[in-house]
Amino acid sequence: MMWFVSRKIEMPENEKKNKLLIPFERMAIWCYGRGSKTQRFELLSGSVLRDLQRLYPGATQEQMREAYFAQKLSMALAIVFVGSVLSGIVYWQAVQEKQLQYGNLVYRGDYKAADKILDLEARVEGRESVRMTMEVHGQVPDKTEVDTLEDQFWQALCENALGNNVSFEQVSEDLLLVQTLPGYPFEAKWSSNTPYVLGDDGMIIGLEERETREVILEAVVTYDQWEWRHELKVAVVAKLLSQQEIFAKELAEHLVELEEADRTGDSVQLPEEWQGEPISWNERRARQEIVLWGLAVAAALGVFVLKDKDLHADMKKREGRLRGQYPVVVNKLLLYMGAGLTVRGAFYKIAGDYEQENAKNRHFPAYEEVLHTCRELDAGISEVVAYENMGKRCGVQEYIRLAALLSQNLKKGNSALLARLREEMEESLEGQLNQCKRAGEEASTKLLVPMMMMLSIVMVMIMIPAFGSF
Repeated sequence: MMWFVSRKIEMPENEKKNKLLIPFERMAIWCYGRGSKTQRFELLSGSVLRDLQRLYPGATQEQMREAYFAQKLSMALAIVFVGSVLSGIVYWQAVQEKQLQYGNLVYRGDYKAADKILDLEARVEGRESVRMTMEVHGQVPDKTEVDTLEDQFWQALCENALGNNVSFEQVSEDLLLVQTLPGYPFEAKWSSNTPYVLGDDGMIIGLEERETREVILEAVVTYDQWEWRHELKVAVVAKLLSQQEIFAKELAEHLVELEEADRTGDSVQLPEEWQGEPISWNERRARQEIVLWGLAVAAALGVFVLKDKDLHADMKKREGRLRGQYPVVVNKLLLYMGAGLTVRGAFYKIAGDYEQENAKNRHFPAYEEVLHTCRELDAGISEVVAYENMGKRCGVQEYIRLAALLSQNLKKGNSALLARLREEMEESLEGQLNQCKRAGEEASTKLLVPMMMMLSIVMVMIMIPAFGSF
């Protein structure tokens, strides 16, 4: 919808743009227009607007707002779009991999198909939904492993059957009586001599309080034409089951019976009713597409918010470059004013030289401010106001002092202006020298940790041969 309503918005042709982001920039400009028309809230914070005005002194406030907001929002919209597409792909793949068809039908696949484990949820009117797993084997599987692995299979099967129990001498939790194990071609069928105490699936049906019963489990392990029989003695400690657990157990047993009733069939049909009540089935699965979409939205919000930090970082870099170029600007003012030019003439001379020497590569913010000041003078703004505006735009203490000196010279007259500018230049050079010293001290402090690490490595290289010689 946003693409449709913003498709006719014209983009500026003088800017180099990524063609893939142009539709999102149109959407962002449309959103900015809608937000600015309502006038219910400010789309950009005051600090962001101040930084934009200092970084782009020649642009109008509305142009800066629209361009910066469109840049931020277009990146966020692009991330949300990509995340939505990926989420849709993940959802489509999940639908294609879904095993439960037509509500209650599971296709086995041919004999080469791997066993399927379904994560099911049963819903019966008047009852809580029941979650369970169901294993569906391929149609007439063909297995070709040797029977020498059967002993290892039985040991692994016993270890897996313990589940959360410590030993078979005291079983208080349900056993995990699985039929197969990964890496083994065998199939085990369990049976209990007392199924009313411990079911064939390892579920404890129930005992009286503090009662312990000995149960013998028989496992028939089959593979092709071979068969092995094992007995496992289990001491079951009483455990009470809730009505919901009994209901889930009976229903799970019924599913196992359905699955084993006709192994040659091409599908398994789940029951449509249970104990006289209609039942519906739903295959549970992880909602990966929602997680992926949420991550995309979070990333988009992060880009939208962190973009302001990048702007503030650019502003800090600009202030550093302004301070570094300040002595050069003051030196040129001294040179031209000492040659007989007025302050205004010196500004025009500096701006003219800068335009000629840097017509294509203009990355000197101090000279850009001088050039902008000259354009304000050409527009009819008085010199006092133009110099004060330059100090405000720069936002650096050195330029504010320079603007105050020039304005005071025009208002009251100051015969010692050249001397004051010379002092200002010397102070700025001394400040830069001190700043370089501090930077060097900080660098040496940062190098202290890797130096200590290197020293420890050297000590180890020296000490190991020394101890080895004794």
